Amino acid sequence: MTLFDDIYTLNQTIMNDSRLSRLGDNDFYLVLYNYLVFSISLFRNWCSKNLSKMTKFSQQKYSFTGLGDETDFVLNPIPPINAELYISIDDVAVSETDYSYNPTTATIRFDIEPSSDCAIFVSAYIKGSFDEDLDSQELVILAEGMTVPFSEGSLLKSKQLSQAISSEYSQGNHNKVLLEIVNQRYSHLGRLISDYGISDGVSGWGGASTNA
Repeated sequence: MTLFDDIYTLNQTIMNDSRLSRLGDNDFYLVLYNYLVFSISLFRNWCSKNLSKMTKFSQQKYSFTGLGDETDFVLNPIPPINAELYISIDDVAVSETDYSYNPTTATIRFDIEPSSDCAIFVSAYIKGSFDEDLDSQELVILAEGMTVPFSEGSLLKSKQLSQAISSEYSQGNHNKVLLEIVNQRYSHLGRLISDYGISDGVSGWGGASTNA
């Protein structure tokens, strides 16, 4: 088995992105999973392992309203025993040190009673894993493949911004730089797959199709 986390930790470009770091843990790992799905689609035809056999990212969401005098909240339906929790109160993340969780009874116990009428949100999520054991080269390829949709997303946001500002020249140059980065990501990934030894190259890839 190979945990998706083993791939995510190899991609510090994404893991250290300030925009993603503002997400709740459940949303953060959902975004990473979507990037990974894209990477899998690029690599699966050349990979010697079956990348379709996996435990996919999943989550169950729960909502409660604070009563002001209650510390215990029961998750129903009961989440998987190996699920991780993300909890927020009024959109502010709750530290793991401020509550305990009993997976047998699916009960969350806060150290301090949530205030009356506050909005309590809970996500019980599973990051996911591949059934097969991937080697280090396969992990690197999948991690690098995740940067392609990440970079394409940055390019799209930049092009949307350029339509809303007056400095089209400077923004246009910025778009060209981002497009070049996307193309470089594709080329680098193609070389990694070629070196992997399953294919002599990545035929049909022309880099990014987005125009600056």
